[in-house]
This record gives sequence, structure tokens and C-alpha cells, in this order.
Amino acid sequence: MPMYLNPPLSEDDDFGAACKVAADEYDFIDHAVLQRGPSWARHWYKFDLRYESDGRITMPVSVVAEFCARARQDPDVFDLAIHVAASRIRVGAALPPELGRLVAEWMDSTGFKSPSRRRQGKWATWAAHFTLWLLTRRVSNQCDLQLTESKHKKPGRGTINSVRVVHHVMQKKGLSPPSATRIQTIVTSSTDVKSFQEIKSLIYRAKFDNDPEVIRV
Repeated sequence: MPMYLNPPLSEDDDFGAACKVAADEYDFIDHAVLQRGPSWARHWYKFDLRYESDGRITMPVSVVAEFCARARQDPDVFDLAIHVAASRIRVGAALPPELGRLVAEWMDSTGFKSPSRRRQGKWATWAAHFTLWLLTRRVSNQCDLQLTESKHKKPGRGTINSVRVVHHVMQKKGLSPPSATRIQTIVTSSTDVKSFQEIKSLIYRAKFDNDPEVIRV
């Protein structure tokens, strides 16, 4: 029997490594943002919003004016602006001037009313489906695994696939995920792929384009 100084990875090793990728990705996602729906998530990452250690939300100085202008037109961004303002007021942090004017005008109804809301969505299902879609693709790309169960498995990979990995990780986290079969259906048959891809790109831009020289307020 051959001896190895560095034995080749077994299927268990591959599975464990893939599970770590999925778990790390799950922990990176801001699930509270996703729970507010695709528009909230899109603008959160587009404007590079971020919670600081004291609980206030900051954004780059360069986007404040555009963010506030958008909040005057879009009800989801307006809700987000109020959420940002509340997070700062709660800890005694000053509001950026443009955001302060927006909130003041809304509070005393001088020249500005919150934009009309077309509908109030319930986004828990969307958030869950997006999370499954994102995790399975992350695992598949980073670990070179099949996305789903296939009759044509890659050599040496046995029964490992991204759906199985994500299902296992979510079980370990105590999240009561849908069955692996249901996850496979969700991640291969979703009608929201365009919005999923857009928000995925914005999330990864925020994750990897973290310029320490950007001035935030």
C-alpha cells in the first residue's frame, strides 16, 4: 500500500472543504438586508451602506447626494434612508446634511412627502431562494463541484454536489432547510435569475472593492 507524505483528498475532505466555503459565505451575507427584498438589497449594496461597530449605518461621501435624490423618488430607497437616519440618531451620530434635510422636510411636510408605495412585498421567500441560489453557485465555482446531482459525475467526486453541501450546512446551522430535492428545484428553476445575478454582482463588489481610503459618513 503506497505511503503519502501528503495524502490525496478523500471525498470526506472535499465535502468538508466545500461545507466550509458554504458556511463562510452564509455568514458573510447580510440576511437582514435580504429580508427587505430585492430593491432594498440592490440599493444597500449599490450605495455601499455598512453597519459600523456602534450600530450606525455609513456610506461613502461620494454617494450621499445621489442616495438622497433617489430616496425622494423611490419608496424602497426612502424607507432605507429613514432606516439609515434612525440608526444614526439612535447612537447620537450626526446626519449627513443632505440626509438631514430630507428627514426634516419629511417630518414637517415642507416641500416633501414620502414617495407613494406601489405595494408592500413580503420577501422572506425571495430572500431564502436568493440565499440558496448564491450559496450553491459559490460552492460550485470555488470547489469545482457539480451544481446538482448528475448522472455524469466528475471523476473522484462521488456523490458530492453543491446542493448536497448547502443542504448539509443549513441543517448544521439549525435552519430547517427545504429538502435537497426542493433546493435543487429552486436553484435551477427560479424566475428571478436576472435580479439574483445583479445583486450577487453588487454584493461581491462591496466585498472585494473595500478601499480603505474611501471617506465614509
